[in-house]
Amino acid sequence: MKKTNTTLTAFFLLFSLASMGQALTGEAAAGKSLYQTYCQSCHGEAGKGNGPVAQYLVLPPADLTRIALRRDGAFPEKEIQQVIDGRREVRVHGNSEMPVWGDAFRQEGPSEKAEEKIRKLVAYLKTIQEEEE
Repeated sequence: MKKTNTTLTAFFLLFSLASMGQALTGEAAAGKSLYQTYCQSCHGEAGKGNGPVAQYLVLPPADLTRIALRRDGAFPEKEIQQVIDGRREVRVHGNSEMPVWGDAFRQEGPSEKAEEKIRKLVAYLKTIQEEEE
């Protein structure tokens, strides 16, 4: 009986540690919340570009889980920040199909807070990148 309890305890401890490793922390966790509020309706829950609004857009939203794969495995944080804040024009965003979130965030408060939100979104997007198959 004692051996069974020890085995179960070890199993649950390992399971807990494994799930903790997958949990988002810090900026990425806050970024996930921002993503769910501002991005999920177009890009989808998992970032695949299949949100409920996607079917109504002229151009389909990007699959955000493949950003790094499209760039030889490197996640371009600065470029993604510029896309979100509106400094880098993207074909889909060019005609304002996608809101320029930098402008929207700046209207909500100080510029530093807007930059913080964008950093958090980028941190989250970095965590959802798919590996090469």
